[in-house]
Amino acid sequence: MRKMLTGLFAVFAMTAILGFAADAGAQSKIGFVFMDEIRARAQPYQDAQASLQQAAGERQQEAEQRQSELQRLQDQLERQRSLLTEQRRTEKENEIREKLMQYEQWAASAQQELGRQQLELIQPLDERVLVLIQEVAAEKDYDLIIDGTAIAYMRDHDQNNLTEAVIEALNQQ
Repeated sequence: MRKMLTGLFAVFAMTAILGFAADAGAQSKIGFVFMDEIRARAQPYQDAQASLQQAAGERQQEAEQRQSELQRLQDQLERQRSLLTEQRRTEKENEIREKLMQYEQWAASAQQELGRQQLELIQPLDERVLVLIQEVAAEKDYDLIIDGTAIAYMRDHDQNNLTEAVIEALNQQ
């Protein structure tokens, strides 16, 4: 899906580039940024990632406790199986199944909560980065900025790469 979107973005970008170039023979200044690099190196993203990893670690710890409890109940049932009546064994098996269903519901809910937290932390940063890209582009007089992953070749590669400028601007905020 991401490759398809990147491909569509590249086609759109090339169409825009050709449109710029055709505009009264004007020279267009085109730059690029690597969003993945910005997300990997900018301090606000690193802080958000650390927060998400902490939350994921807490959920993992709770998951291990719940799994351990389920395993303990299962082991207990196996040890006592021959001593239990059919009715009591069925009750214990139902209890274990109920706890397993509760665990699965909790795990799904925890996964959704982590996804929501990620969206809450990353989306505002992405929006801020887009504003910073516009500011850097205006400051350096660029007409078009595209994601560098869509570029196969560009002359003056280092000169047109605005990734570092965006990372510095984001880190300063």
